[in-house]
Amino acid sequence: MNYHLSIIDVLKAWFFPINLMSILVTIIIILASINASKKAYRDRGTPMFLKSIIIFLALIAIPVFLVGSEYGSGWQLQGEELLLKAPPSNSSINLKSTRIALLSGSISSQWTPESRTMGVGIAGLGTGSFTLKNGKNAVVFSYLPVTRVWRHFLPVLDVARL
Repeated sequence: MNYHLSIIDVLKAWFFPINLMSILVTIIIILASINASKKAYRDRGTPMFLKSIIIFLALIAIPVFLVGSEYGSGWQLQGEELLLKAPPSNSSINLKSTRIALLSGSISSQWTPESRTMGVGIAGLGTGSFTLKNGKNAVVFSYLPVTRVWRHFLPVLDVARL
């Protein structure tokens, strides 16, 4: 049994659920890039043109890198082991010594992730090490499809060793 995200799932997670702050920041970055490009085009041959090209490439490279790092995130059961890919916390966990919970994201409980200590979080996808509402640390794989959310929790004693 396994569950892994496809590239389409990761791309949808960037845009759903709609986060107005992300849209506002994206619009500001696009407008600033257009303005810098216009200025750089007028000042062609000056160092500003090269800086604008580097900034533009960085603005494209960062989201591509983040999407690529999340592609294939998920979990897989193999015998007595659970293999978890929740970047940057990839690990294999012995099922006999672990408590696992599959929770609906619409229910607020003591197991709800409160803060991310290490990992990636975008509008519809959260992976990595989280501190839960009850104060415990857990490796979390949280994916929000357009219709519903399911969270997979793996409480661990020592997150640093993962």
